[in-house]
Amino acid sequence: MKRWSNSNDFYLLSTIDEPEIINTKKSPIAIITLLLMIALAAFEILPMFQAAVLAVVALFLTGTVSFEGARKYIQFDVLLVIACAIGIGIALESTGAAALIANQFILLTQGFGILGAVFVVYLLTSFFTEIITNNAAAVLMFPISLHIADQLAVDPMAFFVTIAIAASASFATPIGYQTNLIVYGPGGYRFSDYLKVGIPLNIIYLIITVTIVNFVWVG
Repeated sequence: MKRWSNSNDFYLLSTIDEPEIINTKKSPIAIITLLLMIALAAFEILPMFQAAVLAVVALFLTGTVSFEGARKYIQFDVLLVIACAIGIGIALESTGAAALIANQFILLTQGFGILGAVFVVYLLTSFFTEIITNNAAAVLMFPISLHIADQLAVDPMAFFVTIAIAASASFATPIGYQTNLIVYGPGGYRFSDYLKVGIPLNIIYLIITVTIVNFVWVG
């Protein structure tokens, strides 16, 4: 700690009072539990949520994971943002706002057809994911894109794939994704550095996504 406290190469995030004891004897239990969870969901024996809950219970009962250890890795702030976004998404659907926004999208892209709608959905999702989490951006755009697909009478998968990729392509801001923020300080980057590199990357992703969606789900 004394050696690196004033270093420009490393940042001390937290101290470790006691070294964490790694019990390798529990490793097979964790691996087997993971594989069983995937198998239960893959073969549709149980829904994914129930399979995951069953796996967690099994890990607790076998002592592979402790409640205290699990609590440290739960990101309550991220879960809260996602939960709020789900609430907003439900509100958009139940109040008819999603349908209204979808109508405006169609009017704006009327001369450009389905590809124009896909293009705008990508741009809006990309904007949301740069300022909130990718999960929240996807939740917000899902009901809107579903109504757009219904009104255009096209496969909604075209818009769902677009949202999934656009929500994951958060390169233009340091707050767009956790990894962007992690390297922001230690790397000595500025906000403008993300714009310079991120915007071209977003454009490349946009072109490739719209092209593939056009050939696979639209064309």
